[in-house]
Amino acid sequence: MKQSGLTTFRRAYSLVQAQAKTLGVETVSLGSASGRVAAKNIYAPYDNPPFNRSRRDGYACRLRDTIRPLKNIGMLVAGSPESFRVKKGECVRIMTGAPIPQGADCVVEIERTVVDSGGMVIVKSHTSEKFINYKGEELKRGKVLIKAGTVLNTACVAILAANGIKETVVYKTPRVAIIATGDELLEPGKAKKNPAQMFNASAWALLSALVEENISAKYYGIIPDDKAKLTRVIAQAADENDIVLTLGGVSMGDYDFVPAAAKSAGFKTIFHKVNIRPGKPLFFARGKSSLFFGLPGNTVSTLVTFELFVKDLLQAMQKKDISRNIKRVVLEKDRVRPALDVYSLLDLKELTIFPADRAKLLKGESADVRLMQP
Repeated sequence: MKQSGLTTFRRAYSLVQAQAKTLGVETVSLGSASGRVAAKNIYAPYDNPPFNRSRRDGYACRLRDTIRPLKNIGMLVAGSPESFRVKKGECVRIMTGAPIPQGADCVVEIERTVVDSGGMVIVKSHTSEKFINYKGEELKRGKVLIKAGTVLNTACVAILAANGIKETVVYKTPRVAIIATGDELLEPGKAKKNPAQMFNASAWALLSALVEENISAKYYGIIPDDKAKLTRVIAQAADENDIVLTLGGVSMGDYDFVPAAAKSAGFKTIFHKVNIRPGKPLFFARGKSSLFFGLPGNTVSTLVTFELFVKDLLQAMQKKDISRNIKRVVLEKDRVRPALDVYSLLDLKELTIFPADRAKLLKGESADVRLMQP
């Protein structure tokens, strides 16, 4: 049952995703490409391999000549130019990755050969296997190396580098601001002036969560419970970023100034309060050129609302596939809402989304489940 005045989770999620717009593209070096999304197809600039290449250390020769002693006329190593022409009765000592010399049509593995006292190479055992990777065998020039929309990983970077590509075009990552609020907050490492002060865990947890998303956020520090000052900082952050995240100040207390300050800074409310727990006070708004999330200040609520709403928005703005992040399931057994704390998040594999007024979901009921990403 929906509580009066609360937006359902599904409705809130849809309203957030409706704001997901890409921010254009940019070119990045390979060292900065991991975790980014390819904005266009990337094509092979060369045949791969680019020449007929030895798969083994051994001798390059003509297969039909392996029945007789062979004269070694030189050596080729990886990176050597193709500088020999093998004729009848001849061979070239060759290393893995080196180009096959002209005239040769096979490589005899070193372990299948001996060299006699006169320096002639004798093949001890025979096979039809030629141990050659042929030009273009793995990939032809002009074929797609990496499709648009691929989230680039270590393997992708290796493929690009192996093809001589030093940079690539990716979707831009959103610029994100983090603003902590509250007179009671104290940065880690500072000495408490009174026992009631609390260390600012939420902002640093959020900064870490954004790093995991390949986003380096701008942190505006702790803003005291002063509506005018908070409004100025939110307005500044909105000018400098695509998404503004504030922590705390979104409930119903006398010092919960965030929604009003956001409105004063030019944001228009899309929703305030969602029928979930933890995370009920979530506030979401749109400005002229940026989006605004007022996240609850409790660290667990901060991370839960970030996981459910902000992360998928960030990913959608980069064209990442979010279709499998949240699934609708029929419960096979009763589920009780856990009493989450920061420590319980360490081993959390999934989040079952409970309506704010429900502490228990029954077997056979449908529920949304968020799969926690590693």
